[in-house]
Amino acid sequence: HMGDKVCTKACDSECPAGWSCEQVLQSGSDLTYVCVSSFEHLCRPCLTSSDCESDASQAACVSYGDEGAFCGATCGVSGDCPEGFVCEESESRRGGVSKQCVRDAGLCACSSLAIELGLVTACYADNEHGRCEGIRTCTADGLSECSATPAAPEVCNGVDDDCDGLIDEETCDDANPCTTDTCDEAAGCNHAPIDGGECLDGDACTA
Repeated sequence: HMGDKVCTKACDSECPAGWSCEQVLQSGSDLTYVCVSSFEHLCRPCLTSSDCESDASQAACVSYGDEGAFCGATCGVSGDCPEGFVCEESESRRGGVSKQCVRDAGLCACSSLAIELGLVTACYADNEHGRCEGIRTCTADGLSECSATPAAPEVCNGVDDDCDGLIDEETCDDANPCTTDTCDEAAGCNHAPIDGGECLDGDACTA
């Protein structure tokens, strides 16, 4: 319940609000009917919607912007959600939109089970140079800071500095039409003079 392990009880048909009577198989026993939470993974950090699904329920992995993504819970109105949550149209990590229970203030805290399992969520750092992806991990001190390194202007170093999926693109152009410009991630930029053939540098006083 709410991303953590809790005690429950056997049932015939009726369960408290937010719980349903489901048949489950417990280790060392036969199938048993017990009350199962409708908010099993709510507020659990996630990467995809599959992190928020179980045999009894399905929910979206709801994006909380650059801070990460957390499991929601299917709802119709805010009264369907636990205290501290509201029901609103939310975008999932897959890009779809559905009504989900989301925190009405702040981010989700890490449950003891999330800390034990070291669960993670995706995050990003965004600036004028680009968007770099990273992760946040549940620890005993709560969610870690985003591991993403902020994007920077692309330079010749064998690294995708601006996080656009390309490495060292357009980094060594010296604007001289009489050189061949190449990038070597170890040695840096090289500007080799062109030997032979026509080379127009725009200066009428040179041949």
